[in-house]
Amino acid sequence: MCVVSILGVGGFPLIYPLGAQAEDNVSEEQPQLTPEVGKVLEYAQKALEAKDGTQALQYVMQASQTPHTNAFDNYMIQRMRAAACTEKEDLGCAMSAYDSLLGNSQTQPEERKLMLAAVATLAYRSNEYQKCENTALEYLHTVGYEATVASLSVQCPYVAEHWEDTIKAGETLSAVAEKTQNKIPEAALQMVAIAYGKLDKPQEERQTYLKLAGLYPNPHYWDFLLHEFMADQKLPQRLRFSLMRLRLEAGSEMTPQEFQDMAELAVQMDVPSLALKLLQIGSDKKILGVGDSQELEKQKRFKSFVELQVYKAHRGINEAIVQARKASSAGAMLSTGYELALEGHQDAGLTLMREGMRNHPNYPDIAELEYAMAEYDSGKKDSAIEDLGKISGNGPAHGLGLLWQKQLQSQSGK
Repeated sequence: MCVVSILGVGGFPLIYPLGAQAEDNVSEEQPQLTPEVGKVLEYAQKALEAKDGTQALQYVMQASQTPHTNAFDNYMIQRMRAAACTEKEDLGCAMSAYDSLLGNSQTQPEERKLMLAAVATLAYRSNEYQKCENTALEYLHTVGYEATVASLSVQCPYVAEHWEDTIKAGETLSAVAEKTQNKIPEAALQMVAIAYGKLDKPQEERQTYLKLAGLYPNPHYWDFLLHEFMADQKLPQRLRFSLMRLRLEAGSEMTPQEFQDMAELAVQMDVPSLALKLLQIGSDKKILGVGDSQELEKQKRFKSFVELQVYKAHRGINEAIVQARKASSAGAMLSTGYELALEGHQDAGLTLMREGMRNHPNYPDIAELEYAMAEYDSGKKDSAIEDLGKISGNGPAHGLGLLWQKQLQSQSGK
């Protein structure tokens, strides 16, 4: 006779074969339960099938008191004890039984995986968060990736408000997920982000939200990141300019003053053609070109100023290229190349910008971001999408690059 008990613990089924008196085709070498123990465990099995954990545990106790039990008897008694204790909701008893089974050489590797997962779940339900974390991490290290255990590895230290441990567990989970080509559970990343926030580590918190935004299409993450960038008082002007453009690209409401601010920044960057392009977008959206006579006159004067800067830049572009190369100025090469690309000479302009990037700009990451934006503005959208994901470092320029990449990918359906 072969008796089978299936125990579901937190989504992990454990199969318990109780071979009381083995079937005719079972080899003589296979471990056997003594008849006395096998008979009592069958009663325990029936109690479990009836969802009576208390009665099942009484039969387990009776089996454990049987004289002259062998090693296999004791092993199977512990397995049934784990099932009975779990059914009874005696979580401490269940964990103790599973700990004993995990240390037993008779436990097969496949069963050990399931038992580790069960212990992690039971420890969490028992509020034994350190044991839960340790067991879940052991599973990830020795077994590999499993979504529920992966979440528990971070959730246990998080619920205990052990923020450093939450982050360390997240790092372990990231390594395992990358190795096994799995996505980190969304909830786990959310908890890591909150942990960084609790430890007042805004850059790391922002990076985690960037990862969330890249893996899971939730508008909340984009809103959070945009808000964080906008609230960053230390954000350089050139990055604030990129952020304002990103808000425009994403469909955020913009005021006439914000369009003028963007255009002014573009002129200060020595890319007046970009300033004129932004003013035209504002007009097309009916944000500029409206208002009372005083406002319209103000806008008209400013646009005339920008058009004059475009004219001057166009007339002096060749000399600007010569002077930029002569001075080996990274900044001049970047801005002149950007302007040249927007005047219709994409390849020549982008080539000059790459020369500037090789001349050690003061802020290489910002230069890389502006190069990718020049690609986009000059019609090379696919190249821009690729390069926006390659911004060096992990600072705000890198973060804005990823946000721009996701925005443009969403437009392209990629």
